[in-house]
Amino acid sequence: KICRKDRLIELMHDFVLFDGGIKKLPRPHQYFGLKAAQAHVLERRGGIIWHTQGAGKSILMVLLAKWILENNSNARVVIVTDRDELDKQIEDVLQKSGVIPMDENVRANSGRDLMTKLGQARPRLLCSLVHKFGRKSVDDFEKFIKELQAQPSPTVGEVFVFVDECHRTQSGKLHRTMKALMPNAVFIGFTGTPLLKEDKATSLEVFGGYIHTYKFGEAVEDGVVLDLVYEASEIYQKLC
Repeated sequence: KICRKDRLIELMHDFVLFDGGIKKLPRPHQYFGLKAAQAHVLERRGGIIWHTQGAGKSILMVLLAKWILENNSNARVVIVTDRDELDKQIEDVLQKSGVIPMDENVRANSGRDLMTKLGQARPRLLCSLVHKFGRKSVDDFEKFIKELQAQPSPTVGEVFVFVDECHRTQSGKLHRTMKALMPNAVFIGFTGTPLLKEDKATSLEVFGGYIHTYKFGEAVEDGVVLDLVYEASEIYQKLC
């Protein structure tokens, strides 16, 4: 009975989120996705969480970040997005859910600002656009990467990097720069966009295997998203 009670308390603490005062509970796919991700984090292994669009990856990301920071006092989390509105959205959810203080500045103004913040003990959670890892006027990129690898930026704590929409920007120079700057970090990719064969191969090479998947057909069957219906129709046109 004591074990069941402790387990219930653990479930309520890890899987109940208050977003701006609104209580939110994970759907089954989010629960199992989080449990799979927790196992990877404990082993310091990266990978890809592939949950179809509309399945609630942002909430899953917040729950995982919350769990990491609460259960590892030495951990740091960096959430990387590729659009400014996504960056603001993630920060808003993190603040409203109490994962980070409302008055704490967690968004990086530049790549230099991000690495400066990672070289300090706080904040423990950071948000950044992937483009801030770019650098203009690099004539010899391979030489640039070798220089970064020889002298990576000093970071405080165990760094876990969440990359949102990881299929879009993580197969080229920006990702190589990120890994050169943070060679000891664990990278976890999040995506819900159907991957083309070449994108799928590249993403798996970059991040490792799948941590958890929740496909479009499963989401439709569960009623999480609506099915796509294609209807052919003729449009009458007249050129005058």
